[in-house]
Amino acid sequence: MIHLAILLTIAIPLWLHRIIICTTTTEIEGKTVFNALNTEDLSFSPIFEAEYIYNIFQYNEEWYFASQDNDVFQLSKLNGQETNSIYTSDEYMGDFVEFKGDLYFYEDNLMVKYDGTGTEIIYTFESWGIFEMSATEDQIILIAQIDDARYLVTSDGTTGNTSKYFKLNEGSEFNSKILMTPVGHKVFFWFKQNDENYALFVTDGTESGTKKLIELNKITFEKPKLNQSIVAYNNKLYFKGWLPGNTQNNYDMFVSDGTVAGTKLVFDDSVIMNAKSPELFHIYNDDLIFKVRNDWWNPVWYKITKSNSTPIRFLPELSIGSTYMVDYSDNVIFSAFDEDEWKNVEIYKSDGTANNTFALTDISTDDRSYYPFDLTAVGEKIFFIGDDPEFGRELHVYDPLLNSTNDQATKTAFDIYPNPVSQLLSIDNLEEGNKLVKIINNQGQLIYEENHFTKSIQISTSNFNIGMYYIQVFGEHNEYSVKNFIKN
Repeated sequence: MIHLAILLTIAIPLWLHRIIICTTTTEIEGKTVFNALNTEDLSFSPIFEAEYIYNIFQYNEEWYFASQDNDVFQLSKLNGQETNSIYTSDEYMGDFVEFKGDLYFYEDNLMVKYDGTGTEIIYTFESWGIFEMSATEDQIILIAQIDDARYLVTSDGTTGNTSKYFKLNEGSEFNSKILMTPVGHKVFFWFKQNDENYALFVTDGTESGTKKLIELNKITFEKPKLNQSIVAYNNKLYFKGWLPGNTQNNYDMFVSDGTVAGTKLVFDDSVIMNAKSPELFHIYNDDLIFKVRNDWWNPVWYKITKSNSTPIRFLPELSIGSTYMVDYSDNVIFSAFDEDEWKNVEIYKSDGTANNTFALTDISTDDRSYYPFDLTAVGEKIFFIGDDPEFGRELHVYDPLLNSTNDQATKTAFDIYPNPVSQLLSIDNLEEGNKLVKIINNQGQLIYEENHFTKSIQISTSNFNIGMYYIQVFGEHNEYSVKNFIKN
């Protein structure tokens, strides 16, 4: 594992080809910065800065984002390691949705279309404007203020065919948590009508096809997409909610097929005892994986299949409590701790079976842990964020070419200089005895391999190409250590 940077705050929202785009926050000015991280040579350079960066999304195989800086909102396009401004406004822009090859979004009371070359205002609503927008294959559906009331609006993306069709409520009562989610040809959303509880609605773009499905005492609105507590799976909506009168003091998992009768609990205590706070819904190998907390507040994973809606334990033979999960080639990787050995949080790899589930990293020290999160797989490398107990949040990379899960890998110390190097690399403070020294370039190719017996050695780098290199030193008992250097 290689340490890359120490930052105040950091997130990895996306990767494009060989570049990861990381957001960081500067400590003094409080600005959010887009940084381009080259996943081959691990170079790190800032490319955009603003007070706030949000709505990062992909359109036509290219990446876009919205930002706010000095009361100016801007839609920008990532172009390699540069950004191009597409649209600016003094009003908030949101809900960027793709429909029939074009990109639609709202700017206060304006519905705007972007076709990849320019923008066009499609429709202008009254001053309260648009509250949320979504799209199916057939239509765009919005919630907007019209004639002192909140209406559902349908549109085919043109001015002439944009019209209201269902009144949700009257007046200007504030209701910002809607979370429109398309499932097939329908859109699900939450709405609070006057003084009632939040309720789940469904609409197909017609008045007769719009109905209230269930009322909830609470719905988890805090970062629902990040915690992934709402997901479309098997042409149904799965979500996390709190029923009125719930005496268990916890959220439950629900499913809806778009009918009142088909909106129900996924499981109860007869299926999973004392399961709390289902979240982190993740589709893997065509199954729906989700996490719950047990009585000891430990995370436990379950899965639902398309042929069996009753949850069964994912990795049933392992005592591993896990958190973040993402795809990794034909497997999943996740951060987890071993309940049997009380090990701190590491990154594990699994194909869903007990025999092929194992830890990739060993980054915890003593009783402290980095708690790896924001796992991002680029090829065989895994980039992640960890909280260092001394320095704070850090960006790391796991590279299988440079790591081992060997229990004997206790690490051997050494120093290298100068770094960057031009002609001659010095390696000092090596341990006594036979040592195998390897140098690998950033394509994973072995370019140097020699045995050495002295405590200091020098290696000529004059014929090395410019770029990042990794040096591995193996001791007599297969203990090893890895450092990186730059050839200039």
